[in-house]
Amino acid sequence: MFRIESPFAYTKKIIYDLEFSGDLRDRNGINCCIWQIALKDFDTGEKFCTLINPYKRLIHVPKPVDIRYKMPTKEALYDLGAPDIVDAMYEVKHFFLRCLKNNGNICLMSHNGFRSDKLVFENALVRYDICSIFFDIPLFFFDTLYYFRQVYPGLESYSLANLYMEKFEKEIQDAHDATVDVDKLDELLKKDDKRIYGNMYMLFATPFTNISGIGSYTEQCLSRYGFSSVEHLILSFHHNFQRIKLFLDQTPLKDRADMLTKRLYNFATNELNQRTPHLVQQRQEIMQATSV
Repeated sequence: MFRIESPFAYTKKIIYDLEFSGDLRDRNGINCCIWQIALKDFDTGEKFCTLINPYKRLIHVPKPVDIRYKMPTKEALYDLGAPDIVDAMYEVKHFFLRCLKNNGNICLMSHNGFRSDKLVFENALVRYDICSIFFDIPLFFFDTLYYFRQVYPGLESYSLANLYMEKFEKEIQDAHDATVDVDKLDELLKKDDKRIYGNMYMLFATPFTNISGIGSYTEQCLSRYGFSSVEHLILSFHHNFQRIKLFLDQTPLKDRADMLTKRLYNFATNELNQRTPHLVQQRQEIMQATSV
């Protein structure tokens, strides 16, 4: 994690949103398929959006889990000339480079993205073996959900729709369209001209708040000790969870050290060690299907 007091001081800020099919609750969304990406330069307002046709690489594409997510049909995606995921990701990279102008880092901002868009984006890079597209552009991620919880405490809901109603007294029309969602998030972030702050995480680095039982306070404590992600913490102790427990016992988190150690162990054994192998298996199956 590239952590500084103002996380955006040395990054190009880009708001992003993905629309995808499939169930995020199924093994961190490893079967989810992106069908739309929208991007917006936070500083200049320049935008990019593209549909994506997952049927160009997959025989079976999962359906959206809710009727609110109106994914175009297979026929519509072909009629509209939607590119496949690889071509779309190269277009995304070209947009990043236009926004950067010079070398630098990019911070991708989304709402509730740590548990959804970031995972699905990473999964796609591994599944289709296209991680190398972004090797020369350091990508960081920021979840505005935790930011809004800090600056607007006490709300009943922190969904994008509810935040927009609270601040503008209007409903979002065409919610769950990526282009609409990036515009509305942009408006919310600029509404009260507040300084944006919080933790950023690198591509493929798991945010602490993705672990059940870890909130902003625990995340901030672990960050102050220099740990940049779940993986960084676990690797720093060489997967020795007894040592992690002993460390936590000497910190302000000692009252929850046992719980945190168990949650970290469960994550490492049940998710961290299984996610990539599942995606690599999918990659091999796709390669076999396309070679027939």
